[in-house]
Amino acid sequence: MDEVIALDGGRSYGLLTRAAGNRRRRAVVLFNPGLIHRTGAFRFHVRLARGLAARGFDVFRFDLPNTGDAPTGTHATKESVVDEVFDAIEARTGSRHFIIGGICSAADLGWKIALVDKRVVGLLLMDAMAVKNHWFRVGQLRLLLKRPPSSWPGMIMRFLRPKPAGLPGIMDFRDWPEPQQFKRQLAQLLERGVDTLAFYTGGVSYYLLHPGQLRTSYGAWRDHPRLQLEFWPEIDHILFSPLDRERVSARILQWMEGL
Repeated sequence: MDEVIALDGGRSYGLLTRAAGNRRRRAVVLFNPGLIHRTGAFRFHVRLARGLAARGFDVFRFDLPNTGDAPTGTHATKESVVDEVFDAIEARTGSRHFIIGGICSAADLGWKIALVDKRVVGLLLMDAMAVKNHWFRVGQLRLLLKRPPSSWPGMIMRFLRPKPAGLPGIMDFRDWPEPQQFKRQLAQLLERGVDTLAFYTGGVSYYLLHPGQLRTSYGAWRDHPRLQLEFWPEIDHILFSPLDRERVSARILQWMEGL
C-alpha cells in the first residue's frame, strides 16, 4: 500500500511505496516533469515504484510545486522542496541515501540536486543533456536517406530554416549547463561514487539523433563503470507503448539490482 506523506505544512503531499522484504536502505525519489502527474506517463512511475519496492527499495512520488498544475507552495526553490522530501523519507524509513531523477525536466532537476546534496548516490536520467554537434547532422542525413526522394526538399528546408527571432524554442525550456561544465560536473559526481543510468529515446530527435553525440557529451567518462548510457531511438519520449514501458522498466530494475 502507498503511504501518503504531507509536505510543506499540508499544502502538498506525496506517495511512499514501502519496500517489501529486505530493505536496501536506499530510497528512490521520482520527480514529475512538466504536465505529467506523479503517476508518470501512462502510470509508468506507479508500476516502476511497485517493481522497485518488491526488490527492497522505498519509492517516493510527488508533484513538484509550480510544475504542471501543482500549486506554488512556500518553498523558494525546488532544491529546498527536495531537501524537505529527503528529510521526510529519512524520518519514516531511516534511508539516508537517495536515487533520484525522471524524464526530461525531472532529469535536469535530478542532476542539479545531485551536485549540491551528497545524500544522492544514484541518478536515473531519461532524455537529459546532450550536445548537438556534427553527429546530429549525420543523424539528420540518415533520416533524409530513409525517406522517399520526393520528401527531401521539404526536409532540407525544415533542417535549414532558422528559428523566428523572439520566439522560444523547445530547448529554451531545458536547464542545462554548458558542455564543458557538464563534463566537469559529471567527473565530480562519478568521483563521489554516484551511479548513473541515462536513457535517450527517439522522442528527443530535435537535439539527439546519433549515438556519437553521447560520446561527445560525456567525453572520457563515457566508459566509466558507474555510468550506463542507453540510446533507444525506437522508443518515444513518454513511453506510449506498453511494450516500451516494460522494456525500460526491466532495464531500470536490472540496473538497480546491481547498486
